[in-house]
Amino acid sequence: MSATQRPRRSVSACQCPCPYRFQVMCCLALISTGAITASWSQIQQFTWQGSALLDSARIPLPDTEEGGKDIEPDFPPDILDEEAATDFGNGSAEEQAAVRSSSRSSSEEVPDGPDADPRSQSEEDQEHAGVFALDEVEDESHGTTLAKKVRHDDGKAPTTLLGIYQELCRMGLRSPGAIRLAAPELRDAVVRLYQPLVERQPPAAFHPERMVTPKSPNCKDPAWKHILDGTRRAVPRALVDVTTGMGGGPELDLLELRLWEINASLGDQPKPAIKDVYVISESAYGLRGDQKPLHFSRQRERFKSFLPQVEHILLDNCTKYSSAISKMRRETNKGKKKGGTMFSAESIQRICVLKTLIQRRPEIPDDALLIFSDLDEVPSAQAIQMLRLCKTKSSAKDGPWIQAHYPLPYNLRVGCKARKKTELHYQGVFTTMGFLRRKKGLALRYNMRRNLIVPRAGIHLTYVGSRADVDYKLLHHGESGQVLATKATATGKRLNFCEIDEKTLASMEQLLRDNPVSVARAWERGKSSVLRKEPAGELSKCQVPWALLTHPERYPHFWGRAAK
Repeated sequence: MSATQRPRRSVSACQCPCPYRFQVMCCLALISTGAITASWSQIQQFTWQGSALLDSARIPLPDTEEGGKDIEPDFPPDILDEEAATDFGNGSAEEQAAVRSSSRSSSEEVPDGPDADPRSQSEEDQEHAGVFALDEVEDESHGTTLAKKVRHDDGKAPTTLLGIYQELCRMGLRSPGAIRLAAPELRDAVVRLYQPLVERQPPAAFHPERMVTPKSPNCKDPAWKHILDGTRRAVPRALVDVTTGMGGGPELDLLELRLWEINASLGDQPKPAIKDVYVISESAYGLRGDQKPLHFSRQRERFKSFLPQVEHILLDNCTKYSSAISKMRRETNKGKKKGGTMFSAESIQRICVLKTLIQRRPEIPDDALLIFSDLDEVPSAQAIQMLRLCKTKSSAKDGPWIQAHYPLPYNLRVGCKARKKTELHYQGVFTTMGFLRRKKGLALRYNMRRNLIVPRAGIHLTYVGSRADVDYKLLHHGESGQVLATKATATGKRLNFCEIDEKTLASMEQLLRDNPVSVARAWERGKSSVLRKEPAGELSKCQVPWALLTHPERYPHFWGRAAK
């Protein structure tokens, strides 16, 4: 059937009062808003006819010269809501104490979860955990696969960003805003398209011998006098690093930078009796309820130096989290526009991680330093060293001490410049394992008037990585749910995916490197700022991780450079 042929007039999925020439668009509009329901196969009748592109059968968007207006969040996607620490509901104090004193056993790990503890699986089982082949994407009502629809003409899934955008065009998703309100099964297919790009191998090798360790700490540093008493500890604290989950974007790169930065915190200082613990959690679903691969499980060879110290937590073992995801996938478009249950899912995710850590690791001493933050909030080796080697004041208690991060919204070409205190990013905390056990919970944000602030605590890396990485991050981000604005010039119109060719995509990627604010904050009309060709200022003074500073060839997109 050619792209110019009209679909059949018999449409049982929708009784629309519109004239025939508007009927297809009318039906799809009603489906997309939840006014009527239709199975995937019925929607396919409108949007798919082999590999043909039926322009008249795409979900309509407001008519503009830009091919439809994207649905933008009401506020920047990097703003998070404040979560209050919540009791885990572990039972009585006696029951909780029994759990903490029990030996680590996979049979005791969140027993109400649907999946087995990954530690009881073979390496081969873990290797394939969370792999969602396109052939396995099924329509829940008819059991038919979408694989044939999410393919290039050669029958293979796309391996380039241009190929992904061409597939989105074939899928009837003309713009980023259409992705945001698409049906769950369709969003699942979109997420899978990005898998080869977000799991790509780095373009250059990692060199541990380039490690830059911090100087021996000055426990009498005036900037720390509100937390430290000026004396050194006889033995450094043990350390537990807890991130809030692998949430999309260049998460493998960010995890690598984070682990190596923490690893450098002691340098040649004495080591504690217990090795550092890195808590890495992930789920087969993103924070908008979309199915996604378990990227860490699939790429753990990249982190082989740290695997003996990794506490891997599969979030799908937590019943409340699984229930929140199921509820999210059933939400109407109205619920999705308002945020729906995604903020609840984020909170439940964090509760699950902390609860499981308490249950699994009773041997970690109460005075162990605990880091709790998002993956893109990379703590500074210098700040970690100060808290591990220096004694804290009794008045500082166990915190939580708020992390003050240097904000790096885009690539390193933004440069390092002095920031006012009001411009810093205050999120994430340092505390102790004992505080977590006593309070049974942690928040990412605390009242800055009542809690002490750790100076130069780290760096917040926001819109970093390739365009595909940032697309993937925004797809999973609670307040976004779509990809970057499709602009080739700072002041130009937004293109629909069907208009993008190789030359246009090259311009779009260059724009993200040279003038990222015009793309990342496209809803602020006229926002534009061209970056210098090279970073200005001494980057190390802005808590840029040593691994990033010494490996520009491995992380070219972080440096605002095209990958070779």
